[in-house]
Amino acid sequence: MVEIPGQTNASRSNAGPSSGRHVVAGQHDAGQARNDASQATDGNQPGPSAAERARTLALGVVTGVLHLPGLAGDAAASGTKAYRVQHLTGRDGEVALLVQNGTELYDRLRLITTSTDLIDVPSVLDVLDVPPGQLCLPRARLCITGWIDEPPMSVQRQLAARIAGVRPLGSLLDVGTGWTLYRFEVGEIRVTTAAGTTVVDPEDFVAAEPDPLYEAEDHVVGHLEAHHRDQTIGYALRRLADCTITDVNIVGLDRYGLDLLCAVGSDYEPLRAPFGCRVTDDDSLSRALGELLLDRCGEKRPCNRRGPGFSG
Repeated sequence: MVEIPGQTNASRSNAGPSSGRHVVAGQHDAGQARNDASQATDGNQPGPSAAERARTLALGVVTGVLHLPGLAGDAAASGTKAYRVQHLTGRDGEVALLVQNGTELYDRLRLITTSTDLIDVPSVLDVLDVPPGQLCLPRARLCITGWIDEPPMSVQRQLAARIAGVRPLGSLLDVGTGWTLYRFEVGEIRVTTAAGTTVVDPEDFVAAEPDPLYEAEDHVVGHLEAHHRDQTIGYALRRLADCTITDVNIVGLDRYGLDLLCAVGSDYEPLRAPFGCRVTDDDSLSRALGELLLDRCGEKRPCNRRGPGFSG
């Protein structure tokens, strides 16, 4: 068993288009390889479905960007205006926007939700999923097109209570006294990865479960890199038996497995490391990692790239 201390309380920083995670200039090839590694590569190895990715990103662990219709007086009134927003999703798939009163976004939403000309014009919630590491391109993008509604205060507080059962943010306690919770009525859901764009059926979105490891992903990956690097390299050597590997990095984690990026000469070989079971909590994660990294009989995969470094 691999123990991950403190993983339950670990928290991913809000990463998005303007976050500290970015693609370093001159390192695009490595970043693209890391992005490829996060797409459940290696044939039909298990990975999150588009609906699961959508529910995970809709939780609000990573803040999104809200694109609102332009208003008269805007520099480009016929276009849209973008705002960083704290979106949230309840257990039953209700999507909401938590906005502080008195902000520019609050004032704009009040105009939109009370305008007969704009109330039926859709808005877009855009969320980027940036995996651990500074060389990473976004591995997924969630776009939800829908309509924004300001429900009565009693309904807002009921919605806040339901959402707090999933994401207990302190600001939800202040709905009605400094914060407003808008309902985001979903029209269309799209998830884009390196494999392409998938339209997610709203019923599939509601039925899907968010990944329980997403918020702690940075912490778990950092722990594995710091304390279980030898086991990770050993796993890669067993799987890529014909390669000469110069480096191995963990570039992603989800409930179904790890995404590894193996440097082979001047190239990068993405490798999916699937768990033997679907992880649901800390204990099952520790067991799954122990079985994966200590397994001596992992299926080997041929590799045509060779170079100086670790040999299998």
